Amino acid sequence: MPSGKLLHCAVAAWYPKFASVSVRTKLIPLPPAFIEVLEQGGVHLPADSPALIQQRNTEGDLSDWSEDSEEEAAVEAPSLAQEFPEVAQAITEAIAELGGAVIPKLNWSCPQDAIWITATRSLTCASADEVLLLLSSSDRVGDDIAQAAASCSGAQAEPAPFHLALRKLQHFRPGREFRCFVRSHELIGVCQRDVTSHFPGLVEQQEELSEIILEFYEQHIELRFPDASYTFDVYITMDGRVRLIDFNPVGLTTQPLLFTWQELGYDAPAFSAEELCANGADALEHSIGAQSPSSGLEFRFVEAEEGIRPSSIMYGAPYDFVEQNAGPCRSSNKAKRMEWAGEGQHENDSNVVHCRVQSGSRGIK
Repeated sequence: MPSGKLLHCAVAAWYPKFASVSVRTKLIPLPPAFIEVLEQGGVHLPADSPALIQQRNTEGDLSDWSEDSEEEAAVEAPSLAQEFPEVAQAITEAIAELGGAVIPKLNWSCPQDAIWITATRSLTCASADEVLLLLSSSDRVGDDIAQAAASCSGAQAEPAPFHLALRKLQHFRPGREFRCFVRSHELIGVCQRDVTSHFPGLVEQQEELSEIILEFYEQHIELRFPDASYTFDVYITMDGRVRLIDFNPVGLTTQPLLFTWQELGYDAPAFSAEELCANGADALEHSIGAQSPSSGLEFRFVEAEEGIRPSSIMYGAPYDFVEQNAGPCRSSNKAKRMEWAGEGQHENDSNVVHCRVQSGSRGIK
C-alpha cells in the first residue's frame, strides 16, 4: 500500500482529523472492481438518464437508421449504478443527507475536466447518475488511479484504498479562496487560487488575510498534519472564518499558481509518485537548500486584469488528442506533462504583486 505524502493528502486520510474546520463531507469506500471500470473509461449510464445531455434527432436523422443499428442501440451495456447498486445507493443517501447537492471528489482530484459532458456544465450533482457520469468521464480521476498504481511497487505492494468524497455544495466567492505553501513545517507562501481573475479587494486586505491564514495554520494544521512540506487550500468567509478545502503534495498535478516551485525552495516537479510515497518526506526534504527563499510569509495576488491567466479547462484539449497529433516528439510520461504545465508561467509578470511579511509566533508582525 502506498505510504507517505501521497496517501496523507488523500481526502479520506485527512478529513476525519480536520472535519471540524473543513467542508462537510461524506466518504464512500469504492470496491476494486468499481475502480477497474473507471480505468476502462467511457460513459456508463442509461441512454435516457437525466444526467446526460439529451439531443433531439431530426426526422432525417431517424430515417437514416437501419433496423440493425436500432437493434444494437436497444442493447445497452449495464450502467455503473446497475453494476454497483450498493455504491449508487450510498451516493443517493449521502446526497440527501448533505442537503440535496454535492461536489464529488476521488482520492485527490475533482473531475473538473469533465463538466463539459454534464447537463449543468458544473461539478454540482443532485443524483447518483450525475456523480457517476463525472467520475467515468474524467481524465483527472484516471490520473488519480494511475498515480496510485505508480506508487505501488515491489512484491508486497497493495492497491491504494479509493474513496469517493461527496462534499456539501458551498457557494464560495472565488476571490476568497487561497493556496498555501508549507516547507519544512513553515508557512512560506499564499496566493489567490483562481488565477484567471483579478480581485481588487485583495490589495487592501492582503495583510489581514495573511494574518488570518497564518493563525489558522498555527492553530489547526502545523502540529497535526504528518508531513513537513505540502500545500493546502482554504476559503475565508467575509467575517474572517476559515474553512479548509484540501491538502495536496508538492509537485505532481499540484500547481504553484502565482509562484514557481523553485521560488518556494523545492524542485517539486522532478518528483514522481513513487518518490513521494517512499519513506515519507526524505526525497522532498533533501531538495530544500540553496534556493530557499528568505524567511517570512509571501502573499501574491493579481494586481490588474492584464495579469490574469487563461483557464486550462477552457482552452485545454484531451491528452489523447494532444499526444496523437504531437508526432515523434510526444512524451508518454505524464509526469513530464505535469511538469510542463506548472513551470515557467509566472516569471517576469509585472502584474503579480509580491508582498512579503515577517511572521511571528502567533501572527504577522
